[in-house]
Amino acid sequence: MMRAIVIAGLIAMQARGQAPAPNPAGGSLSGRVTNSVTGAGIEGARVRACVVLVACLGPDANLEALSDAAGAFRIDGIPDGQYMIDLAPLQGFMPAFVAQLGPSPTVRVSGDTRLDLQMTPSASIRGRVLDPEGMPAAGVMVKIDGQGCKDCAPLDLKEADEDGEFVFENVPPGFPVILSATPKPQANAADETRIVTTYYPSVIDLKQATVIKHQGLDLIGYDIRLQTALGRAIRGVVIGVDGKPARAAMVSVSKPLSGMVAMIRGAWYGLPDEVTGAEPGQTRSDGKFVFPPVLEGDWRVRAVQRQDDDLAGGAGAVEVSLSKNDIDDLEIHLTPPFVVEVTADWGDSPPAKPPLTLATVRPLDVPQVGVPFLAESGKPQRLEVFPGRYFIAPPGALTPGFYAAAAILENRDVLGQVVELSGPTSIQMIFKSGGGGLRGTVEKGANALVILMADPTSTAQLGYAGSCDANGAFFVPDLPPGEYTVVALQGQPGDPLRPEFTSLLTANGKRVKVESGSTTQVELRLARQP
Repeated sequence: MMRAIVIAGLIAMQARGQAPAPNPAGGSLSGRVTNSVTGAGIEGARVRACVVLVACLGPDANLEALSDAAGAFRIDGIPDGQYMIDLAPLQGFMPAFVAQLGPSPTVRVSGDTRLDLQMTPSASIRGRVLDPEGMPAAGVMVKIDGQGCKDCAPLDLKEADEDGEFVFENVPPGFPVILSATPKPQANAADETRIVTTYYPSVIDLKQATVIKHQGLDLIGYDIRLQTALGRAIRGVVIGVDGKPARAAMVSVSKPLSGMVAMIRGAWYGLPDEVTGAEPGQTRSDGKFVFPPVLEGDWRVRAVQRQDDDLAGGAGAVEVSLSKNDIDDLEIHLTPPFVVEVTADWGDSPPAKPPLTLATVRPLDVPQVGVPFLAESGKPQRLEVFPGRYFIAPPGALTPGFYAAAAILENRDVLGQVVELSGPTSIQMIFKSGGGGLRGTVEKGANALVILMADPTSTAQLGYAGSCDANGAFFVPDLPPGEYTVVALQGQPGDPLRPEFTSLLTANGKRVKVESGSTTQVELRLARQP
């Protein structure tokens, strides 16, 4: 899931490109796909050349090829012009540019053109769990979890063996992960320290945990020594939507989320990270659950019960405050999901083919129910959601010639804002034509990424992005009128809410004003990244 979400974000960010000039004769694109660690050819890799990367989502046998046993590929009949290259993930491999969190490669095809590509193999992460005295801790659950990916499930969960050892195989390259070890439930011991969830390298504060990532080589020696603190257990019962104890409901404990949210033209960044107090677990047949010691403080205990693979049957949450004693009688009552309908107002000239997705309704502190229903032409998009906080944003892929101007919820514009949804409602997306554009060049900016950030609200920030061609020229169309800070980067921007990006934007960004129906011109230099 993590790979799919990250690749979808990269596709959305690179969705604007330069159209190739037609060449009746057509050219070719050939090269090799190789292992970035060993240099060996990789067979069966699918390579696509796309005018814009979104086009790679649809089949086009004329502009794609599979690599042979030596890793060689060749695509014939390509009109001369600028193309983005899509290299699909393969079992055990990830495109090297994805593993390095960089932009998709672009190439100018002129006649017979060559481009070699690399893929980075998955690898293992190995370590041990030790008790506070330094002895092997058998039976402790160790989790490897992706960071900056709210919708991603844990990559894996392992139980330390009798020697305290664990190993995670086939960890995707490049993506940052964190290791944590959660002890078993322990007896109540008021005002005494107990073993609590511990993060590599042996810390109890997630913010102090070491983020791990690899580039195709196995990693060893990642030992976690369990720590003690004033921890309290949480015990309780989950009541289902039918009023009966909920069997096999998933229960988790985490810090209530806070902070800003950010989105750059369909790619998500800066979503608040959950701080978990203990490893999630399931209720027993009588609906009861118990958590091992959790650090003192304020927590949210959340439960979800699923009816099938896609749709959750109910969800609920309770805020708790842990101080001197365990909590023994917590009750969580599940409520069923409700429907939010999203409609579109296109003005006097609607598009001939409206998009299937009209808005992004992003859950912040509640589970995602499942894949939203897509909107049929001219009909609402239906979303099933649970009560909680949501970020309302434009759809990831906008219709050419239009921009999202507003999202009306209960007679107020909530576009780019965080809202509380508690029951069935509707959102009307207002789309307008005649948006502004930003055109220019980036000095020495071949294939660079140009990012425009709107001024932040109190809860969120929206951004837009476009790609440079081989000459450093770019054009970002369909922008909502307003003022932006624009910056050019070689590579992905990282989290736009982190201090590093804020400093980069302050030091290198240019202020531009985009007006309706006109194109603003700007000349940029590549930002100096820290």
